[in-house]
Amino acid sequence: MNFGKSQKKVFSSPNLLLKIYFIVGSGIIVLFFILYTNSLLQIFKEDAQVVPNLFARFFSFSTQDNWESLMTQYVFDEIITGIEYPIILTDETKKPLYWRNVGIREEARYDELDDNERDILKRNLFGMQKDGNIIPLRYQQEGTRVLNYAFYGESTAMKRLRYMPYIEALLVLVFVIFGIYAIYFFKRNEKDILWIGMAKEMAHQLGTPISSLLGWLDVLNSRLDNLSIDDDSKQMVDYMSNDVRQLKKIAHRFGKIGSEIVLVPTDLHNLLESSVQYYKERLPHFTNKIDILFLSKIENVEVKVDPDLIKWAVENLIKNAIDAMHRRDGNIIIIAFQENGRTHISVQDEGRGIPKIMISRIFDPGVSSKKRGWGLGLSLTKRIIEEFHKGKIFVVRSVVGEGTVFEIVLPENR
Repeated sequence: MNFGKSQKKVFSSPNLLLKIYFIVGSGIIVLFFILYTNSLLQIFKEDAQVVPNLFARFFSFSTQDNWESLMTQYVFDEIITGIEYPIILTDETKKPLYWRNVGIREEARYDELDDNERDILKRNLFGMQKDGNIIPLRYQQEGTRVLNYAFYGESTAMKRLRYMPYIEALLVLVFVIFGIYAIYFFKRNEKDILWIGMAKEMAHQLGTPISSLLGWLDVLNSRLDNLSIDDDSKQMVDYMSNDVRQLKKIAHRFGKIGSEIVLVPTDLHNLLESSVQYYKERLPHFTNKIDILFLSKIENVEVKVDPDLIKWAVENLIKNAIDAMHRRDGNIIIIAFQENGRTHISVQDEGRGIPKIMISRIFDPGVSSKKRGWGLGLSLTKRIIEEFHKGKIFVVRSVVGEGTVFEIVLPENR
């Protein structure tokens, strides 16, 4: 079977795209981790530099008489103002004296703060104390007595380091999910292309013998005019001609799979009537008594559809209804009407019905309540209605032993 160069490219390109995705995606994730880690290392390096600078200043001030005031001034001007994490200095009763990076005014005294700002300070103090981030400050001349407390929070670097495993896990998870989705999408795309190729090839292979059969039937018809045969035999030849023409239409439909669909204004009443008439003429071949009724309220109404595909969809439902009436007498009723601008086509049978457990899966490929067949008819019908015509198809009602009602709803003409 030859699918052509363009389809071969489509089959090979998913593997190439997946390789590119995993290689490039892995590279981006690794690069992100390297840059993120380096930024953290840079922050920790700057923080670590504080201690050597403090020692250097201490030794430079130690030779001067006022070294204590100089050291205190250095700590407040150079160290505390340079930190980016929250810090609160309190007295021995834990009343705030000085604070920084807590989200309130830093130049005000505690007594000048409003109630909201004091609440913020208290919440910060409570959180820092709960985490154990507290340092008691003692002075040599005061012995062991604690005169102040220093409360501190987490630095930005520590927060980023804490969240780093979660960020990494999230990135890897998103990467894997998109990878799995891409694999699923490409595999499904390959399967669709395979079905499209098979359908087009089948349509091509059927086209030649069907055209030949039509030609021989025309020859046979021309010779029958010169022979004295009964009307029943002529009618049988006419039926054969109609069936072969129907085969040609079916082959044409398969040839349209994968092609661009063009919706055109169509007299849907006549189209449905011709499908109903085609099956009515063949009902006598069934052993059981089946009547097909067509009730239409869309005479002279044009609906934008693809005539071949919509006819295919409806005929699939009619054929399913006939199959469901196996060894049963009863009616198949096709109803067409419009409501709120939308066109409804209902196909009802009095057959064996669909078990409840299968109703939700009846449109899935390969699912069938019949012993024979591939279970593709309803799947193709759903695709024709929902993907090509942007409509809906669903099971309105199904009772085992009583019958099933399918309904197609086509959107308003636009």
